[in-house]
Amino acid sequence: MIEVRTVTDRRSLGHFLDLPYRLYRDDPNWVPPLRFERKLFFDRKKNPFFEHGEADYFVCYRDGRPVGRITAHIDRNYDTYHKTRHGFFGFFECADDPETARALIETAENWLKARKYDRIIGPMNFTTNHDSPGFSIFGADTPPYLMNPHTMPYYPDLFRAAGYADEQLLNSWALTEPKDLPQEFHDRDEKLCAKYGDRLQVRHIDLKNLRRDVDTILKIFNEAWCDNWGYVPMTDREITAMADELKLIVDIRLTYLVFLDGEPAAFMVSMPDINQILIKNRNGSLFSRHFFNLLFNSKRHINQFRVMLLGSLKKYRLLGFDALMYHRLLHDGLDTGHREVEMSWILDTNRPMNNAAAHMGAHLFQQYLILAKPLDPTA
Repeated sequence: MIEVRTVTDRRSLGHFLDLPYRLYRDDPNWVPPLRFERKLFFDRKKNPFFEHGEADYFVCYRDGRPVGRITAHIDRNYDTYHKTRHGFFGFFECADDPETARALIETAENWLKARKYDRIIGPMNFTTNHDSPGFSIFGADTPPYLMNPHTMPYYPDLFRAAGYADEQLLNSWALTEPKDLPQEFHDRDEKLCAKYGDRLQVRHIDLKNLRRDVDTILKIFNEAWCDNWGYVPMTDREITAMADELKLIVDIRLTYLVFLDGEPAAFMVSMPDINQILIKNRNGSLFSRHFFNLLFNSKRHINQFRVMLLGSLKKYRLLGFDALMYHRLLHDGLDTGHREVEMSWILDTNRPMNNAAAHMGAHLFQQYLILAKPLDPTA
């Protein structure tokens, strides 16, 4: 007998949080998140998503044993910006069992239909502004980079069997031993510096003035990304929360802010790939030697990093500041001991960005799939 229950107390939340650790226990490519971080993330009082969103968490039980989970959520900022009634599912996990999957999927759909939503999209965890969305469909035989997904290969078919269609494909590109970028990256950097001289300023994020630099990044991000699929304006509290989380691991030498005539123009944020350490910490415990390695010996264990965010204000988009930042990033990355850089996520339909990654010498590393289905709120 199977039954889907809403998470309502600490015990059921524990079942919800613990399920991936059991499901992926023998999967060497799954990166266990820190348990304390997941508790904070799903805490409605602490996650800034809940200032403009609503969600419920569900666990499926078979004969009293947790065997699957899913969330259903809505984002009022998404509704306002896109002028739609599109809801989402996320954090789906279950064994390769169509009955369990169907019960979870129908629960999420019914939750959204009860709120008069006419489409469901996912997996989205909760927005595109945090953990990367999607199911793994290519490259899952290799561990993902920081904040990218790793999911069971049968998940897309479980949703297709329930009437879902492919919505978007997201690409991850990796550049190994990035010693020699094409000459035009170097030339663009030199030409920009020669053309603008002292009018052009390129610097790293200043942790002593992090609030100021976070405000600069937020301003550029919300203009640079506003036309992208899945975009939701990032709130001040959301980017502050992300900054507080990531500043614990940031290497400022892998971050850039570009100013022209004193005005913010572009930015790039890259992070050391702490998944290289977390993957060894199989139970996600805060009190393990692997976590302490992260805190005290990260430089010895991490030799790759991820470009997480990149953007330019529209009026500067064609000047080539992205090439300038990539040129300096790969030079600085090698100087800091990193030997591989990953760039994600990039929509498969974004030909200029995908072509640029390939032109840099990167190879397609992983792909993630988003699915969607129309809903009838009157049914």
